[in-house]
Amino acid sequence: MSLKTVWWPVAKDRITPIPIWDTEAPDPASDNSYRTWPRTVAIDPTRTNVPPNETTTVSFLNVPRPNSHVVGLDKFHYVTIDAQTAANAMANGRLVQFVTDVLGRPLQEGDITVFAGSHLTTKEIDDWVWATFWWHDRPDVGPFAMDRTPGVQGVWRNYLMSTAYDVNLPREPQGTPHIAFNPWVEAGFNDGIVSNCMNCHHRATSPLVHFLPIRRGDPDLQTDPSYAAGRLRTDFLWSVPMRAN
Repeated sequence: MSLKTVWWPVAKDRITPIPIWDTEAPDPASDNSYRTWPRTVAIDPTRTNVPPNETTTVSFLNVPRPNSHVVGLDKFHYVTIDAQTAANAMANGRLVQFVTDVLGRPLQEGDITVFAGSHLTTKEIDDWVWATFWWHDRPDVGPFAMDRTPGVQGVWRNYLMSTAYDVNLPREPQGTPHIAFNPWVEAGFNDGIVSNCMNCHHRATSPLVHFLPIRRGDPDLQTDPSYAAGRLRTDFLWSVPMRAN
């Protein structure tokens, strides 16, 4: 079993914005990273059981976002940050910029990280089972909310899911190969929102070959350098060649 997680920082003492992925963008080849998502939710760390339709104005990347839906921490799985974790995070240059963009300051003891999404894969069949999850404030609306078992309760009810068991099936309504992606992880890549996680991870080999472009459908065994003779297959895991690189 392998797990990749996505976390979002929340200030301990004030409302913090988090962008929300609602729909596929009209141009799959454009930048659809979280910085471009037009809607935000306002996380209030000081309250639980916020009235369901409460809204406020928050600023995200220095742009005011009016009518942002307000939610409490009770809608998330979350972790409270201790002093050492905050210090470790702020020793990472990339995290400093990210946290400052969101909070307007460095991460501090007592701040919170909410569980925004994850990739989960379990090696149960030849091609593994691939599932991906992301948080949403309206988790019972839309195609990703369909056919959810009532056994999913509590904060986990707020996470949408997509799965892939095959690089092609079930086909999309247009007859094209199956799409399975996480907006937090793949949307920023060209064609990321029309990709398939299984096709991408099939290509994991050592020495490292760059995983872009992300694809779907049958692998290109003839021209893709990932499938060249003599390369070491890394059991569908990009983390192995990336760590060794």
